[in-house]
Amino acid sequence: MRPVIAQLEASKIREIANAGMGRKDVLAFWFGESDEVTPDVIRNAAIESLQSGETFYAQNCGLPELREALAQYTRESHPSAEVDANRIVVTSGGVSALMLAVQALVDAGDEVVIVTPVWPNLVAQPTIMGAQVRCVMFRSRAQYLSFVPQDGRQVVASGSVSVYERDGVYQLYANSLAPEGQGQLALALRQLRARLEAEGLFDDEHKRPLPRFPKRIGVVTSLSGAVLRDIYHVGKRRNPSVQLVLLPVQVQGEGSAEEIAAAIRYFNRHYPVDVLIVGRGGGSMEDLWSFNEECVVRAIFASRIPVISAVGHETDFTLADEVSDVRAATPSQAAELAVPDRQEVLQHVLSLRTRLQQARQHGISLRRERLRHATERPFLQCPELLLATRVQALDLLAERLKRAAAVVADGKRKQLEATLDRLELLNPVRVLRRGYAVVEKDGHPLVRIAEAAVGDELSLRLADGRIEAEVRKIEGGTGYAKEKGTKL
Repeated sequence: MRPVIAQLEASKIREIANAGMGRKDVLAFWFGESDEVTPDVIRNAAIESLQSGETFYAQNCGLPELREALAQYTRESHPSAEVDANRIVVTSGGVSALMLAVQALVDAGDEVVIVTPVWPNLVAQPTIMGAQVRCVMFRSRAQYLSFVPQDGRQVVASGSVSVYERDGVYQLYANSLAPEGQGQLALALRQLRARLEAEGLFDDEHKRPLPRFPKRIGVVTSLSGAVLRDIYHVGKRRNPSVQLVLLPVQVQGEGSAEEIAAAIRYFNRHYPVDVLIVGRGGGSMEDLWSFNEECVVRAIFASRIPVISAVGHETDFTLADEVSDVRAATPSQAAELAVPDRQEVLQHVLSLRTRLQQARQHGISLRRERLRHATERPFLQCPELLLATRVQALDLLAERLKRAAAVVADGKRKQLEATLDRLELLNPVRVLRRGYAVVEKDGHPLVRIAEAAVGDELSLRLADGRIEAEVRKIEGGTGYAKEKGTKL
């Protein structure tokens, strides 16, 4: 077998047919068959043809009468088309017709541009003939894809066909690319989930608890449908005093994800509530896809208000469920989680009141017991004994204080006497008493002979007074001294 044949992807149509073949609860539409019996006019014509002996090989292109009838039918259906019977070839089926066309048009090495979605055979047949299929998407467009294309994955591409001048070949310049089928959507979902999980958006540490007694609950869902009705009825049944605030949005189709994200941001910025319920009814993966969009996931993650996700039925899971603080299996369960039951609240209040009364009685009993024990103590029975003990202790403390004060005073007195003795040793008067004097000139002490001259008036300070004197003669020192103008 040629490698190109062995490497062809198996037909999904055949897989579906094999799974449903023989089941009475499945309609056989996989090969274009109907569940209706072939009409009598067709069956009778076939029987008549067999009985007429029309069982031999026909012409290669088909019976001339049939080809002419097909040409006439085509001209009537498309008046502007000039269809000649010689241009029509009757085949045994669509696969044979397409294969003949590919064999007539495609050579090995040719490049074929195929605009999807398309019948898988149209992709396989040029490949069998050795052709190549080209599709190009520029980076400026590819950066907005919600999934990572991989080799062998089938996608739906839309764009324009043009000639690549360098190689002189036709290429499909794709403007958008989307996974084909639910399996490819699941692939895109897994890739987006892995990226957001790596950022920590689904970590439990970011989950916030729901308030126990909310006063106002915001609802982000469609105005129509059973979701809003279920939330309203359950909420009012459980606690009519809780206010429900609706911000209607589209929950499916183009632009719905942006509306949902904007509504969540609006509640956080302009209309604070205690809890947010975000959800819709059940549906296919495509119907619920808005709640898998990145903008919705990030809006829920950034919400300061606790969010309950109520998307689809119990078996439906979206990224909004994973990032929300609490997931509810149904919108009704979301209302039960958000709105406390009035009877349960009342029972809780009654329980708290009972516990408060019991705590109060226990506290009173405990204090009474402590008071009884206190009154039985001897000091309270005879207060004079307590007073006498305290007076005795006070006297002891006073005596200790008196002794301590005397010790401190004696130490300070001895320190003062020692200081006075040191000061006395430094007193200059003691030196004067030993026969010394302090000589001053003009009020300043005279230390050197050179500072005096004959005739200067000096003051001599003695131990018991002063003497005023005049210099008549200078001896010692260096230099000359003058006495009445005479050299000494």
